[in-house]
Amino acid sequence: DTGNHTWFGPDPASPADTWLTSPPLVVGSAARLSVSFQHRYDFEGSPQEYYDSAVIELSTDDGATWSDIGVTLYPGTLTSQGSNPLRGRKAFVGRSASYPAFEKVTIDLGPNFAGKTVRFRFRLGSDDAAAVRGWEVDDLTFTGLADPRRYSTLPSPGQLRCVPHLPGGVQCHSVVMGLRSSSC
Repeated sequence: DTGNHTWFGPDPASPADTWLTSPPLVVGSAARLSVSFQHRYDFEGSPQEYYDSAVIELSTDDGATWSDIGVTLYPGTLTSQGSNPLRGRKAFVGRSASYPAFEKVTIDLGPNFAGKTVRFRFRLGSDDAAAVRGWEVDDLTFTGLADPRRYSTLPSPGQLRCVPHLPGGVQCHSVVMGLRSSSC
């Protein structure tokens, strides 16, 4: 189903902080939480220095604070100079290895979030220079949720539509391509 409801985060030629945030997801009391998705990206940078990037974050307090959960997946570090809100962080940078094909990613978070309510955020940051394609995320699947059936309703714009998928799992697709952005 790759491509039917792909979230696209553009990489503009201006400072931007763009994200796609999941609805609150309740993890089973004894479950292992994981998220899988397909993605491809193309960000401004050179082999020596990267200016635009993306990260994957998780919150256990409804978005008041976020922790980066993708650090071991990231191929590089963003420059610490410039106007990118993610400057200095490890991130998806440059171009994905199989671009323009999509790559499958799975992040197994283990039992650390059992019994908790979590939110995922796919976040893209850019500086004030050149524009490149950006980040495309599709086929989001969450496993280890307490009651996957509860995610079958449509959320508010800019969030995800989640439907039951596999025992104990949920598959989510972006419904509206609307983005929440803020200038840096």
